[in-house]
Amino acid sequence: MNPFQPQQQQKAGGGIFKKEDKALAIDPVQISNELNNVSRRVRIMEERYINLRRKTQVTDQNMLLNNRKLSTEIKMVADDVKEVKRELADIQTKMKLIVKELKECAKKEEMIVVQKYIDMWEPINFVTRNEVEKMVKEIIDSTVAKQN
Repeated sequence: MNPFQPQQQQKAGGGIFKKEDKALAIDPVQISNELNNVSRRVRIMEERYINLRRKTQVTDQNMLLNNRKLSTEIKMVADDVKEVKRELADIQTKMKLIVKELKECAKKEEMIVVQKYIDMWEPINFVTRNEVEKMVKEIIDSTVAKQN
């Protein structure tokens, strides 16, 4: 007996390549069941892949839609910001104009001085040219009337 050969082969007497083991026999029913099982698993995996692909497409479409909406909203906000900046610049120029005009106006202290002069001069007692002419005419007429 050869110590390197398995005992089963040695008993069969057919050498290394000759096997008469029934465990290695091919069973067509078992192979068919395994193929059906593998085929079923492949179909399930294909369905899962298709579902994942659909979900990915829906997600991509939603992302594109949201991106478009955000882009339009950003443009609107940018336009609003530009308009607010323009209005703010307009308000600033108007405020500068108002400040410039207020600097040219008389201050309170100056108005108090003018009021003191007015009170001192008493312009209510002033007479107009027409009133003076009228008074002179009346005096002349009264003196002429007295002489006659």
